[in-house]
Amino acid sequence: MDISNLFFTTNGPVDPEVYESYTDATHYRSRGAIDLTFETVHPDQEEGNIVFALISPKQSVLTVMPKDHPMNPIHRSVLHSHDFFELLFVIRGEVYQNIEYERHLYTKGSLCLMNKNIHHSEEFSTDYRALFVMLSKELVQSLFLGQDYLFGEEKKFEGNQVFEFFRNNTGSNDSGAMEYLDFIPIDESKECYDRMYSYFERMVTIFLSPDLGSSFEIRSLLLELFETLSDSGSYSTIPIHFGSETELGIFNQVRNALVSTNGRLSRSDLSKRLNYSGSYLNSLCKKYSGLSLFDYGMNICMKEAAKLLDSTDMNVAKISEHLGFTNRSHFYSIFREHYGVSPAQYRKRDSD
Repeated sequence: MDISNLFFTTNGPVDPEVYESYTDATHYRSRGAIDLTFETVHPDQEEGNIVFALISPKQSVLTVMPKDHPMNPIHRSVLHSHDFFELLFVIRGEVYQNIEYERHLYTKGSLCLMNKNIHHSEEFSTDYRALFVMLSKELVQSLFLGQDYLFGEEKKFEGNQVFEFFRNNTGSNDSGAMEYLDFIPIDESKECYDRMYSYFERMVTIFLSPDLGSSFEIRSLLLELFETLSDSGSYSTIPIHFGSETELGIFNQVRNALVSTNGRLSRSDLSKRLNYSGSYLNSLCKKYSGLSLFDYGMNICMKEAAKLLDSTDMNVAKISEHLGFTNRSHFYSIFREHYGVSPAQYRKRDSD
């Protein structure tokens, strides 16, 4: 079962109860222990269609909503929360999420796990396909807090960040805090993406063709999936607690490091300086600036170049050298990309 083509293998009518959340509802309710919702957005197409495929143990529904459909989520104006855990997985493209009124970018292969107290809403400005997994509190408790393990090796999951996240957000341990976890692939490799994709592909196959023992298979797959996400060699796991500045603080360190070097700091050098993987820092930079580390650094660099052209008598060759360019033509080309004119024309504009 290829979930990238799933929308063409299931079909059904629009179910108002299923899609009531795509009006102005601010709190969504779980409909069972686990639901999978696939969302495909093509904002550049004239029809502006948004495609949803809902798969649950009880039903499978495909819905195509044109731009003018009253339940199309582009008309939604508020953030929402829910009474279940939600795991986002980006299958294709990139998704902007508005989380507690902060805009975050999730690229292909990245994931985000939210508790029930987080207020959020995805944007529909980019072309993407994403999967949203809804997990009830009862299912999570049975998976992580109520197990009678047969083997001691099965307890190795206890104590890691994912286990602690679920433990702190269920039952008597639920403090009502607003928390979520970001999972950023370490090396953005196809192998890492394919492994995570395979878990969801197997789940869909089970959902569409259940048999005796399927409930146990789904539980086993979820445990495997979260064990993979807990592997520090595969994913950077970043816990975000609203009221703390963890993630924003790291981005500020990135910005300060780039500013102090006029944007001329490589990803590997930045990784060594801040002790975070280059892949994670690049994803973090995209979240807060919308730009890759390289493009963000070049933006800082070209602003410094323009400042030097405006405020000093340094010639263009000297400015290029000062900013770390060994190839003057490369400097000219990037400057023109940013400002639409050559460095000399930029300086000359004030005297015209």
